[in-house]
This record gives sequence, C-alpha cells and structure tokens, in this order.
Amino acid sequence: MAIEAVNFEPSRRQFLKNVLPAGTLLCCGGSSLFASQHKDANQQDRKFEDRIKEEYCQSYEDAWRWRFGYYIHTMESLGKHLGRDKLLELLKKIRDDELNRVSSVNSELTLADFTKKYKDKNRYKNTLTYRIIEESEKTFELRVTECLWAKTFNEKKAGDIGYLTICYGDYASAKAFHPKLKLTFTKTLMQGFDCCNHRYIWDS
Repeated sequence: MAIEAVNFEPSRRQFLKNVLPAGTLLCCGGSSLFASQHKDANQQDRKFEDRIKEEYCQSYEDAWRWRFGYYIHTMESLGKHLGRDKLLELLKKIRDDELNRVSSVNSELTLADFTKKYKDKNRYKNTLTYRIIEESEKTFELRVTECLWAKTFNEKKAGDIGYLTICYGDYASAKAFHPKLKLTFTKTLMQGFDCCNHRYIWDS
C-alpha cells in the first residue's frame, strides 16, 4: 500500500541555518505574508511577539518554493563565482563533516524506533509518496516515487545541489540516530531517476 508522506531532519535544518539567513529559511507562502500585513489596520498596535506568531503559509508546494527558492538562487550564484564543481565539492564536504561528528548515545534505540515515522500516514502525507518494500528486524527499505524536495530543486534545474543538500544528508541523519544504522541507496529522484531506493540496515 502506498503511503503519502515528509521529513525534514534536524541535521538538514541545521545545515540550512548555517548557510542561509534565518529569516529566509523560516519564511513560507510569501504572497500571503504580505497580504496578512495589511489585513488589519491596527496591526502595528499589537505586540510584535504576537504578530510574528500568526500563520500565513499557503500550500506545501508554495511553501517549499519560498523556503528553498532563495537558497537555490544563492547556491547558483556561488556556483558562478566558485565554479559549479567547487560548489558541489564544498556542499559534500559540509555533509561529510556532519557525518563524521554525529552519533546517538541512546543504546536502547532500535531500527523499529527509526522507521515508525514512516508508518504514520499523517506525518508525511503532503510531501512524499512512498511504499515500504522490505521490513524486518534488521532491514527496512523505502521506494519513494514522488518528493516535494526533488520537485522543488528539479524545477530550478538544481537537482545536483538538492542531492547534496537533502539526499546526501540522509547518511548523517541515519548515523545521528544510531551508529549501528547504515543507509544505502543507488537512485534518487533528485538525480533524475524514477524513484529513491533508501535501504536501512541495522548492523549488529
């Protein structure tokens, strides 16, 4: 059974926060942001702390375009100055550095603890379409056929940047959960393939 499903791992958020201005990262649904600023004539009379907590996001698609649009533009600009290959090399190094420093200290965690999020039909329903290919005590494989991250980056012809920013970071996310959790994949939508074939192995 196909499960529509999203995930934005803490390590990914941290990476983007290190690269982008925090305000740009957290914005989503840009047009409605500006509309909300004018809907109340007395808006400025309210406390700033209250005003900034108002929701203004539109669709997930618009939010992702807004969230990553500036990031993609910035990376493309850096690529023009540094050279595309140099940019990709630096993005990979950032992820490799992250992979080398993260690990979990909770020895009681299991593969089932990691994969239970993929069984929550509501948690990921708006950003991924996937199905579980294999599940056992030591193995868990997903087949992702639709991904909002891949769609967002590929629309901008920036799948190579998206792969190193998003997909490659999944290695670090697995290690951050537990040193015994190993991830392998040979295909991603971000790279132009028809699916992502993430396979998690619990190395005992």
